[in-house]
Amino acid sequence: YPAIGSSIASAMQACMAEPYASIEKFTVVADISKDGQFTRIAYAPETNTAACLATAVAAFKAPPPPKYELGAFPIVMNISNVP
Repeated sequence: YPAIGSSIASAMQACMAEPYASIEKFTVVADISKDGQFTRIAYAPETNTAACLATAVAAFKAPPPPKYELGAFPIVMNISNVP
């Protein structure tokens, strides 16, 4: 995800600095709207680190996605934390 790669890296650094951060793998899914906003954000499993990143993703802005017949463009981020 070149357009948001640095944002993800910064958010993960901040999330991993939290007192209850975990290194468990997790997935964040979201839709990117036509104007580049991240919406309908969900994550699993429910960990503090996943919740932290999902909160950060809500503030991300991406370039307008390619046209997608269902409207918003889905994105899946599989996160593997390596200390």
